[in-house]
This record gives sequence, C-alpha cells and structure tokens, in this order.
Amino acid sequence: MSGEAADLVIDLFQWSSTCPINGSPIGVEEPTGAPRFTNALYQAQPNPANPSATIRYTIAEKGQVGLRIFDVGGRLVRTLVDQVQEPAEAGFEVIWDGMNDQGQRVGSGVFFYQIDAPGFTSSKKLVILK
Repeated sequence: MSGEAADLVIDLFQWSSTCPINGSPIGVEEPTGAPRFTNALYQAQPNPANPSATIRYTIAEKGQVGLRIFDVGGRLVRTLVDQVQEPAEAGFEVIWDGMNDQGQRVGSGVFFYQIDAPGFTSSKKLVILK
C-alpha cells in the first residue's frame, strides 16, 4: 500500500471511530461522573455519648427510611425516623436524646442504631455513659 493510500485508510478509520456530533468514540458513552447521592450511615457524635448523640446519614434514592435504636439484646428502644425521604445534598442529621419510645431515659450501655432505606441497610454501635 502506498503512502497516500495508507493515509486514506488511517483517515477513514479515525473518522469511523468517532461520532461526528461530539467527537466521542462510537459505542462509548460519555462518563456521567460519580453518582450524585450515595447511601451512608456515619458514626454518631459524640461516641460515647452523655446524654445525647447526633446521627448523620445520606440516602441515594427516594423511599421509606427507618432509623432505629436497639439495645444489645436486639430489642427496639427508639424509632427516630420512619418516613418517606428524598435524597438531600446535605444529608440528614438526627439527635437521639437518650430516651426510649416511652419517654424514659435509657441507662448506660451499648446500643446499636440501624438505617433501612431503599437498597440500603447499615448499623453502627453507640455507647451511652452516665
């Protein structure tokens, strides 16, 4: 193949492998970047806590969200969140005041908080010291 023919083949190959609209390779989508929202449950602050702790979380999609506190025996102590929520840039922040669902202050001990959201469940440990 002569130099001119080789150049023509190279030009044709380069033209056929890119999209004339935006210059992207055919069959390769433009990267969309990182997902805008992610699912995460963060460590409560402060931990150990006395008498209250702040729990932060983010969700990736709209849906029913539950955030609950359990004792070491797995018994429900307090429901902090039980509602439909939409993802938010700043995420969510809930303060647990150290009370159970009956309005009584819990004693010192180890507790677990768990989030249930669409496609996401996570739990972490929290210590209450008095």
